[in-house]
Amino acid sequence: MTNNIQNQPLFIVGLQKSGTTLLNRLLSDQPYTIDPFKPEGRYFWGDNPPFSPSLPPCGRMYQAHNGKNGHYLSEADFVSADQDLLIHKIDQVKDGYKVLINKNPYNSVRIKWLKSIFPESRIIAIIRNPVSNIFSLKKKFIPHKHMGLPPEKGWWGVKPKNWESLVSDDLIEQLCNQWLHVNKVLLENAVLLNGLIDYRDLCINTLNTIQKILAPYKIRASKKSYQISHQDSEFKYGSRLLSKNKEYSSQGFQINLADEAIEIPAFTEAQVKKINNLCGATWDLMKNKFFLNE
Repeated sequence: MTNNIQNQPLFIVGLQKSGTTLLNRLLSDQPYTIDPFKPEGRYFWGDNPPFSPSLPPCGRMYQAHNGKNGHYLSEADFVSADQDLLIHKIDQVKDGYKVLINKNPYNSVRIKWLKSIFPESRIIAIIRNPVSNIFSLKKKFIPHKHMGLPPEKGWWGVKPKNWESLVSDDLIEQLCNQWLHVNKVLLENAVLLNGLIDYRDLCINTLNTIQKILAPYKIRASKKSYQISHQDSEFKYGSRLLSKNKEYSSQGFQINLADEAIEIPAFTEAQVKKINNLCGATWDLMKNKFFLNE
């Protein structure tokens, strides 16, 4: 392992429901990794309350911009005191023999700021085809027992810059715009990323992907046999509302989908067409940009 492994945290970014939790769990399952800041580093980054944060450093800047910039931050928002604060938090938990990992979807729109704060960090972004991603996001707008935080002011999840202008009575259009704006930030900042990977490919080529992510740290991935079924077909048949992430957390990486109750119906052909019309060109562009640096 590298001698300064504690100075090279591994950050996972990506829109909610794109596979960030799965990737984080897979990496946390490996030797020599540590994920001390949960949930999603909410109190580490200051992202609390999640949709309108007020804690330092990120929440303080959210409020300074009156929420207009959403979770977005740029290198212009860099403050050395914030860097000192976050490094101090890491110093309290760091283990020189382990890679500190953290997944935070909000950091998807903070790439330049993130690299300003942690210039030696490695950032892996995960993306998912828009139809499947949007189908999963739509569940967050349907009240149910395990839904977690409900939408706030008509919005749920990562807020890109000028997010308020994207709120719409047409939920599918709103979710398309959220997918577009968040993923375009990732694409525009690809040069600062160490990997841009696909959710489905992660599920199919799990061990190889994990090994490549950990290779720069001179860590050999566990030889566990991961058998993960991607959930990209849910939009075709409908699904229960319980997040697959919650099932994974209690049952490991395999879940039982037999006799699944259909609580959210499949997308109609018109809905699929609308999503592809709005997001398809960007998705095609991103598919040609997938990479993973060892």
